[in-house]
Amino acid sequence: MKKAIYVGSLLPYTGKSIISLALASILKEKGEEVGYFKPYGKFPVLYGDTYVDQDAVVAKERLDLKSDIKELSPVVLTQDLKLKALKGKISSPIKKIKKAFNSICVKKEYVIVGGANFLADGAFLGISGYDLIRKLNLQAVIVERLDADLLIDPVLVTKEKLKDRMIGVILNRIKPEVMDYVNELIIPFLNKKGVEALGVIPDDPSLAAITMREINENLNSKIVTGEDYLDNLVEKIMIGAMDVESALKLFRKVRNKIVITGGHRSDIILAAIETSTKGIVVTGGVVPNDLILARAEERGVPVIVTDDDTFTVVDRIESIFGKTRIKEPHRVQRGIELVKKNVNVNRIFE
Repeated sequence: MKKAIYVGSLLPYTGKSIISLALASILKEKGEEVGYFKPYGKFPVLYGDTYVDQDAVVAKERLDLKSDIKELSPVVLTQDLKLKALKGKISSPIKKIKKAFNSICVKKEYVIVGGANFLADGAFLGISGYDLIRKLNLQAVIVERLDADLLIDPVLVTKEKLKDRMIGVILNRIKPEVMDYVNELIIPFLNKKGVEALGVIPDDPSLAAITMREINENLNSKIVTGEDYLDNLVEKIMIGAMDVESALKLFRKVRNKIVITGGHRSDIILAAIETSTKGIVVTGGVVPNDLILARAEERGVPVIVTDDDTFTVVDRIESIFGKTRIKEPHRVQRGIELVKKNVNVNRIFE
C-alpha cells in the first residue's frame, strides 16, 4: 500500500464525507486500486442484518468495493454501544478497527479513511481521530470551513498536534465575498506557519440543496401528489402568507424554491405552481382540492401536507439545509467536480 489518507475536520458538516468519496473516486479513475474505510461512524443505517455507517454504504456502492460492509464500517455509534462504554462494560474497540483496516488494505494502493464528525469524536472509546491517525499510521487531510470571523486557530492547533502526519488543509464552502481575503491573506499566513493549503473550494448552493424526499422524511407529513418528483432539488424556502399579487412577483424572482403555506390558500399554491417551484408544503392538515393537485402533478411539483404549523415546518427544514448526508447522487458527482477543479489532488496522493 502506498498511502492511507485520513480525511477529517474540526467541525461537523464541513463537507469531508463528499471530499473523501471524491478523492477515492479520482483515484479509481486513475486506475489505482483504492479502498475506503470508515473506522468510526455516527450515522447508523441498517444494511442487511447489521448497523453500519451511511458513508460506508455509499462508498461501497459508488466505488463498487468487494470488501464486506462490516470491514468497511467496523464500529458505529448506537445507543447500546454508548451506554456500555459509559458504564465501563466494554474496552476500546481499537483491536477490532485494526483488524478490519488490515483486511481492507490487502492489495490496495491507497485507502481513504473517512473521519467521524470531527477529530475529537470517539475519544471516550479511545478511537478519536487523533488516536486513529497515530495507531493506524495514517497521513491526514483536514477539511475546514471558515466561520464568520475567518478564524484559523483550530487549524494551527491541529497542526501542532499532528505535526508531519498532517498533509495539509482544504478550505471548503468559502463564500464569494471572502474568497479574495482567503486567497490573499489566510493562505499565505497558513503556509508561513507550515500548514499547506491543498485547495480552496467555493460555496456551492447545489451541495447544500435538499430534495423534497428529504424534506418529507424530516417532516410529519404525507405526499398527496407528485411522488415521482420527490428528487427535485430545493435551494430556498419561501412562506406564502402575503396577497397573491405580491406573492407572484416574489415567486418569479426565486428559483428552485419550496413554498410553505396553509391549505386554505389555493391562490398562493396555484401561483407557486406556475413559477420555478420544486415543491409545496401545506400546513395545518388541509389537503388542497383536486384541481390544484392535478395542476401540480402536471407541472411536476410535489405537494406534501402536514398537521404542523408554518413556524415548526420552517424550523425543521432550515435545520437540515447543508447538513444532509452524501447518499444523494447529485451531491457526490458535484463534489467530485469541485475537488478536481479546486484541490491539488496530486499533492495529496504524493
